[in-house]
Amino acid sequence: VRLLMDFLVNSVGDVFAWLFLCGAGLFAVLTVATIVLAAVAAGGMPVVPYLLAAAGLTIQAGLMALLGLAGDYVQRTYRQSSGQPLYLIRCVHERESAQRGDGRGR
Repeated sequence: VRLLMDFLVNSVGDVFAWLFLCGAGLFAVLTVATIVLAAVAAGGMPVVPYLLAAAGLTIQAGLMALLGLAGDYVQRTYRQSSGQPLYLIRCVHERESAQRGDGRGR
C-alpha cells in the first residue's frame, strides 16, 4: 500500500493545486456571467434557463475548487508524514520504562 501511495503522490504531482486554480478561475468567470444574466433577466428578457444553468455551473465550479483545495492539503500532509517512523514514541517509552523497571511500557 505504501508503494502505491508513494507512486500516486509523486506521479500526480500538483494536480490538486491545478484543480483548485481551474475551479477558482471558473468560479470567478461563471459568477460574473451569472450576475450579467441576472441583470439581463431583470430587464425583461427571457434568459431564465441560461441563468439557472450559469448558477448551477457556478456552484459546481465552487465545489470543484473546494475539492482541489482539500486534496492539496491531504497531499501535503501525506508528503510531510511519509518516511516518519510511527513506532518511535512507543520504543522510547518502552525503553525508558524498562530502565526504570516499572513495567508500564508494555
